[in-house]
Amino acid sequence: MSDESTIRFEGLASYFSSVDFDSNKYAPFVRAVGEVLANEKVDFLKDFYRKDVTALGRYSKDSALSLWHKTKSVGGYFDSGWATLRGSGARALGEKIKSDSVETFHSARIWTLETTKSVAAVAPRIPRETVKFIDRINQEYSSLETDSDKLKYAVWLVLHGVVAVTAFNAGNSMPDRDFSHFGVGAHRSFLTHSALFPIVVTASGFLLVRFLDRVEEKLGNDPESLLFCRNLKSLIKVGMLGFGAGVTWHLLKDAFIDTGGTIRIHSIFGENVRNYGSIVPGTRVDDMAYTALMSYFSGLTTDYIHTETKKTS
Repeated sequence: MSDESTIRFEGLASYFSSVDFDSNKYAPFVRAVGEVLANEKVDFLKDFYRKDVTALGRYSKDSALSLWHKTKSVGGYFDSGWATLRGSGARALGEKIKSDSVETFHSARIWTLETTKSVAAVAPRIPRETVKFIDRINQEYSSLETDSDKLKYAVWLVLHGVVAVTAFNAGNSMPDRDFSHFGVGAHRSFLTHSALFPIVVTASGFLLVRFLDRVEEKLGNDPESLLFCRNLKSLIKVGMLGFGAGVTWHLLKDAFIDTGGTIRIHSIFGENVRNYGSIVPGTRVDDMAYTALMSYFSGLTTDYIHTETKKTS
């Protein structure tokens, strides 16, 4: 960090810590922000690295390895077929394909039945979970004693809904921002149609959450500031979830529904965008595979946010 940046950072911390906020009920929160900026800026960065960067890295690594092993098994099937063709001829290969097809069909039928059973088991839980969620909101609302507290709760609840919908729409429209940034010729840009932006948003969001965790530790038993800090963390997580879900949905749609597009590789620096064309010219399979893979990693990032949110809710 440069000397100029350090001066600005310290100046911001000093401002939050020294300004007289006595007339403001959120004064403890503001002062806590100043203390963390002044004394613990390295600590919350360590928290972020230890709790989120390493955890998301392990989560992505395990999921990627699982996907690789599945893909490798498919490659092994083709290697086996090629070895049969070279060793025993086309007729033997035909018999092998016939035998493997029967086995694959049987496995697919079992997988379909198991998946159907799983969906059938999960489906009844959706209404139950929805009812539990509504009951929880109703209990929390009913436990509030004053009309003022009930109004605040309702405002925060509506705000969470607005943030979720807005973030989802932002995520859903993010991949098509390539029109405005790179031009029509770079539509379905390899950059915007990737998991990059969900990862960046998730990292930025959890960095703020870890900062607010440190702030919360300094608030003591001040109810107004504690509630404000926790709601702020909740809004950030809802925003991350909504954005990640929006990008994932868009990429899934491009991979399996709107399959007519081509992933464009292009330059990202300079005034004139240079378009290098498709990954593999003349075929759509590569575009579908790339978008499906990116939707997979975007979904992993979103699922990580959901998992971490459930731990602290």
